[in-house]
Amino acid sequence: MEFLHPYFALLFLMFPLFFIISKRIKTKKNEKIFIIPVLSNLATSNSRKKIYVYISQALQFLSISILILILMFPVLHKNKENIVYEGIDIAIAIDVSNSMLAMDYKPNRLEVAKKTAIDFIEKRKYDKISIILFAGESITLNPLTVNHTMLLRNIKNIHANMLNDGTAIGLGIATAAARLKNSSSKSKILILLTDGANNAGEISPEEATKAAINYGIKIYPIAIGKRGKAKIQLSKYDIQEIESEIDEKLLMYIATRTGGKFFHSTNTTNLKHIYKEIDKLEKNPQKVDIISEEIYISKYLLIILVVFLSIEIILRSTVLRML
Repeated sequence: MEFLHPYFALLFLMFPLFFIISKRIKTKKNEKIFIIPVLSNLATSNSRKKIYVYISQALQFLSISILILILMFPVLHKNKENIVYEGIDIAIAIDVSNSMLAMDYKPNRLEVAKKTAIDFIEKRKYDKISIILFAGESITLNPLTVNHTMLLRNIKNIHANMLNDGTAIGLGIATAAARLKNSSSKSKILILLTDGANNAGEISPEEATKAAINYGIKIYPIAIGKRGKAKIQLSKYDIQEIESEIDEKLLMYIATRTGGKFFHSTNTTNLKHIYKEIDKLEKNPQKVDIISEEIYISKYLLIILVVFLSIEIILRSTVLRML
């Protein structure tokens, strides 16, 4: 709160001054009384009459006080923060090969990968996100979009056998790079989630990594799955045992070359923590503008003043006039 004309506050000194003067005025009987203009003859009347007198007097004092406040011109300053976020463009490439049905995660690697990706996306409401699927080949499930509702719905419908089997890591990176290369965002990242070694595709991971570097894309590879044997359920009655072959050396190379970070997840909790760490590493830049709003109080005080004066005039014209 600020008063543009604070010196008018000196007028409040009138109240103690008038009070002192009125107390010194004595009646003929030498008794001190508080003189109310025009209504002094009611000062010794019954209590009901005195109530109306006191109300009238209070309204007068309040009206004068409000008038002084209006002259002081009070202004309320209200600061509001306007936060503008710069979104990060993110591609999430998910391995949908048959090995992602391994049951070392419950119910399997793919379902856990989908669930953790959904949780991550729900926290990144200012970002444009694209979903890439790869196995023996690669496709774009969703181009870059801020329509996260559609994005989440499509992720829930992901299943194995959507593509030819295999693990084409190079194709997954190349497809994601194609989606991110024309982005105007200052920050572009690819989260690459796989449980195997590159064994398919006409583009090598090294070549795709070079393209990502040229486009300024940072890659966070996540190896999912425990080392060794794991069971996969291809159908209701077809359960097979596979050997997890994760090329950690390749994934670490990809991360290092692009300025990202390599992670290895062996359980659901660990995978959730990895996504949280990526979320912290890739925070949305924000710009904070302070907007100052000025609210002039005088117009509201003027309304109150009019109301008080109207009530006081009505009292004088009716009840007090009859008394």
